[in-house]
Amino acid sequence: MSSRQRIKTTLEFKIPDRIGVYDYMRDDTEKLWVKKGFIPGDQKYQDVFGYDLKFFKFDQSFLLADKKISPDEIIKDWQNLKALLAPCDSRISSSFKAEYEKALSKDLFLVLAVLGPFQHAALMLGLERLLVLIAEKPKLVEDIFSASAEMSIGMYNMLKNLGFIFDGAWLWSDLAYKKGCYFSVKTYNAILHKYHKQLCAFFDKEEMPIIFHCDGDCRQFIPYLLKAGIRALNPLEIDCGFEDINFLKKEYGKDLVLFGNMPTDVLEKQKEEIESVLSGRLEIAKKGGGFIYHGDKPVPPTVDFENYKFALDVIKKYGRY
Repeated sequence: MSSRQRIKTTLEFKIPDRIGVYDYMRDDTEKLWVKKGFIPGDQKYQDVFGYDLKFFKFDQSFLLADKKISPDEIIKDWQNLKALLAPCDSRISSSFKAEYEKALSKDLFLVLAVLGPFQHAALMLGLERLLVLIAEKPKLVEDIFSASAEMSIGMYNMLKNLGFIFDGAWLWSDLAYKKGCYFSVKTYNAILHKYHKQLCAFFDKEEMPIIFHCDGDCRQFIPYLLKAGIRALNPLEIDCGFEDINFLKKEYGKDLVLFGNMPTDVLEKQKEEIESVLSGRLEIAKKGGGFIYHGDKPVPPTVDFENYKFALDVIKKYGRY
């Protein structure tokens, strides 16, 4: 199977030839491995390790070059500033086309990665300020969420008209921390769920399943995210309530593709332990399909390069069906 076929099959809850593979590295890890010559300086780590997915993004800022807008300014002048979030071709990087054509030629699964409404607002306002505004000015927050969702849809339409076709969508949506969600289910349903549903419905019509990225313990929101229409959840951090892979498969395996939940910390161990831990967890995770490999944390610089390459070999060996 090609990478595109593999991920597409997995997201349809069918059995591929093997599990798909993707991962995230910390910036300092990539810099260290480039410095040591493990990764060519003119390449990105995503292009070196043979991952099955390729991510594409666009600029979701106010496009004011180096000028920074404070949270106070955004709150005070939001009605004027939101016009600066309109879709336009200047949001597309100069390297976008070349990277797209390269990934297309490799038959990778092409993903449009966008900031979800909450993540987008948190980057504009700061997380703490946003949480206060949710309580004090929910209508303003909803308007920000709405503008963000409309930008994502508008930019997708622009890219499609330019000939860029994608296989899936990735929604950056950190709604939780280690001990739970940032706000209640009631609040989620009142101000955010409708925008997740809007995005899922739109991309579903485009035959692009949504992979939902949410760090932390987001278990409380999972039933409502499924109702919104997400297809996969990432990264399923083990120390944030997702330690029991058997339970995850039993509870969510028929409705939710598990994209992650592999212990990144084991990559710092001896190779024998890496193989033992990953092979055992993969046997459970891959059963019946619906699983894509991804570490539960970004790969830190304390992981040895050779260990990481070995781990990828282990994953592809034991991830076969």
